[in-house]
Amino acid sequence: MRLRHKLLYGAAYFGVSTLTETVLLWAMKFYSPPADSGDIVYLSLRLFGVAVIIGRGVDAVADPLVGHWSDRARTSWGRRKPFIAAGTLPLAAAFVLLWTPPVQGASVVNFVYCLAVLCAFFFFFTVVVCPYLALLPEVARTPRDRVTLAAWQGFFGLLGLVAGGVGSSVLIHAVGFRVMSVVLGAVSVVALAAVLLVPSRRTAEPVTMPLRDALRYTLNNPPFRIFIVGFLLFWVGLRMILATVAYMASVFVGAGEMAMASLMGYALAGAAACFPLLVVGVRRWGQARMMMLFMLIFIGAVPLLGTIGLWPGLSAAGQARLILTICGLPLAGMVVLPTAILAGITDDDERRTGVRREGMYFGVQGFLVKLAMGLGAALAALQMSVLGNTVANPLGLRLLGVVAAAITAVGLAVFRRFPREAIE
Repeated sequence: MRLRHKLLYGAAYFGVSTLTETVLLWAMKFYSPPADSGDIVYLSLRLFGVAVIIGRGVDAVADPLVGHWSDRARTSWGRRKPFIAAGTLPLAAAFVLLWTPPVQGASVVNFVYCLAVLCAFFFFFTVVVCPYLALLPEVARTPRDRVTLAAWQGFFGLLGLVAGGVGSSVLIHAVGFRVMSVVLGAVSVVALAAVLLVPSRRTAEPVTMPLRDALRYTLNNPPFRIFIVGFLLFWVGLRMILATVAYMASVFVGAGEMAMASLMGYALAGAAACFPLLVVGVRRWGQARMMMLFMLIFIGAVPLLGTIGLWPGLSAAGQARLILTICGLPLAGMVVLPTAILAGITDDDERRTGVRREGMYFGVQGFLVKLAMGLGAALAALQMSVLGNTVANPLGLRLLGVVAAAITAVGLAVFRRFPREAIE
């Protein structure tokens, strides 16, 4: 692949990452802020958690359907690009609407509205992202090329995390949630359109396998089953943390939106610093071993989040910056390695079945990951609602890192059984 095509493919993930990170970082705090924050409460934590679970459920059901549909597509534009083109504008529109609840205060109307918009956002997210990810094995043929392309994807994904984490915080502080959504939505549309300019080098015949058989063969692939269980548990733990960083900044540090932007910047700087080492490590030790290393770093780092403000001799802000920098390291692996690993699994599947079904594999992964992400956010909301998330009673926040690390440790134990020879 030419460099410009790598950049165009990776740039699209900037749009994806920007929108999703903004929603995952701010939506809970926007709709259900702490009771002592002085902000408008649009929904209780429990109702927001219900809306997220249902929205992720709609998204999850759509993932394998969209993936299989794209595997079966036959157009002059290829199997994947028509879906990306059709879903980009509705995705951005749903993102903008999310930040405009109709009632100024807690209301059932807000719950129905939030639920509907989240369902639309997550559905069109699937329409765009599942074919986009399935396009990677079609444009990059060798394991090394796929790691390189996934690395570019990861690089732009980190930039999207900056835009969604730091950029959204700055914009919220300066112009509010609604203007922020219009700005980031427009930028994301431009970024997602870039992938339409990337030529698809690999051609494949449309899949004729029925949906039931395609799903059965996917779930019966032994390397995929091991990969997906370990990966999902890692996602649950990670999303428990990412969904509550804004709460931690407010309760542990007393930070508003601007200080929150600074703290997120330290986490993303940790990920960026680790990025070159990831590429070198993959070439030396392989994708699976590097994935396990990042999971281990996460397990050791995230419990420290519960100690922010408790260390002697260092300010709460200083403690938060240090801990978040360390916790940012696993993000580098999370945004690069799973896509490259799954691309290798699709090759293994082609050897088993004789057909290429990238869409179904990425669709099933999306189905399960969306449930895991919703579960992570819901578990965090439940833990905070039961044990506390305020300055006076922060126990729920203090223990989030411990619970997230324990869940990820189970995932690591499963992933250790992954057969590295299937992809390397």
